[in-house]
Amino acid sequence: MFADGKHVMLSYNHKSKDIVTAVYNSLKTENIPVWFDEKDINDNMYNSMAEAVNGASVVCCFMTPEYENSPNCELELQHAQKLRKRIIPCMVSNRKIWKPSPSKWLDLITGSIIALDFSNTSEANILAKARELIDRIKNQPSTPATESPPQPVKLFEEIRQKYLRENRIKRMVNEEKSFPIEQSYINLAIVDAKDQQEKEKKLKEQDQKMKEREKQKDFNLEKQHGEIIGTYEEIYGHKTSIDVKNIFQQCKDQIKKVLILGR
Repeated sequence: MFADGKHVMLSYNHKSKDIVTAVYNSLKTENIPVWFDEKDINDNMYNSMAEAVNGASVVCCFMTPEYENSPNCELELQHAQKLRKRIIPCMVSNRKIWKPSPSKWLDLITGSIIALDFSNTSEANILAKARELIDRIKNQPSTPATESPPQPVKLFEEIRQKYLRENRIKRMVNEEKSFPIEQSYINLAIVDAKDQQEKEKKLKEQDQKMKEREKQKDFNLEKQHGEIIGTYEEIYGHKTSIDVKNIFQQCKDQIKKVLILGR
């Protein structure tokens, strides 16, 4: 049922061996190719694990505290995620007693996927859940890794395409004519730091006066508001335009520093 001889890999800790063996038997009954370490592991455990993940179309992980704490299980599932294998989580432990920790690797990989519940270890439930697992494997075939690029790649491609569409600036008078965006630059504004600090100090003083006068019954709110706005406009409304090439000529210190603000 899988292309190129792929298989379903069963990733588990050996304390879950009985449940996983029952699942393995159910999958084999349906003629689903399965990699199960009890049957397929070779002398070199790590090479065997890597080959099993590389050749998998689906990786079923059977989650327990022991699985979460196992370095080998972590290696398997992280390798599967790196290769963008389809992962189906199967919860062996009772969720009321244990579930993957939000601060650990297992929840990071499986937290957004609905898990099959194998916590009821009765034979009837194991067979029923194995049936659900088989249906999920058959009804949701895995997608080849080359078909859909990762989200960051999609984002960068969208940005690139938008730039290619909008990399020219139209003239306001004659929109048919345009020029490349690389040929344009923005005029900057120089604000003397000492001058601005004094104006900001004035603004704070006006604000303090307003708070004091609020306590008086005859306080004229509108007048004070006008004073505040006037000071604000003095600070932020008047600037000196300067070409980019001349910006450092305004710096008087030995070490030239420029703060650029944009919106």
